[in-house]
Amino acid sequence: MSPLTLPDERFPPERPPGDDYWAEVAKQYSTTMERAATAFRANLGINLVIVGIGIALIAVSIASSIVRGADLASVSFAGLGIVAFVSTFFLSPQKEIQKSLGNLVQIQMVYRTFLLQFEAVSDAGRELQKAGKLTLEDARRLGDDLSTITADAMAKIQSLAGEKV
Repeated sequence: MSPLTLPDERFPPERPPGDDYWAEVAKQYSTTMERAATAFRANLGINLVIVGIGIALIAVSIASSIVRGADLASVSFAGLGIVAFVSTFFLSPQKEIQKSLGNLVQIQMVYRTFLLQFEAVSDAGRELQKAGKLTLEDARRLGDDLSTITADAMAKIQSLAGEKV
């Protein structure tokens, strides 16, 4: 087979040095984790407020029952307090957030692995093209390899996220 010549714009001659590239990937990872941590802290704060309100409503209802005897208002406050307090534990948002954070870390790892694999295949194509040895069959095989690693990464992300992407 004859070598396939691709236009230079398909394979730029130079790209950013590896350190800059991986520094940018690390920055994106760090930003994502900071946002996830902020969401976790906000949810924790909301849960603490809900528990505090629940305890306060229960205390008010107990005090009201002691002072005035059992009436509709004190029973209502007690019911609301118990519902607010118990809902925190039955809805278990903390567990869901922890699970989501774990999934996020795994997705970031899948993303980094995908980038490494994609870069390796792209480098192989670039080297064949520079050497004048890139054939149409090589280009098809490289494209198939890129499709395979992309499909594999998407399947892993879907299994971690639990939804079709």
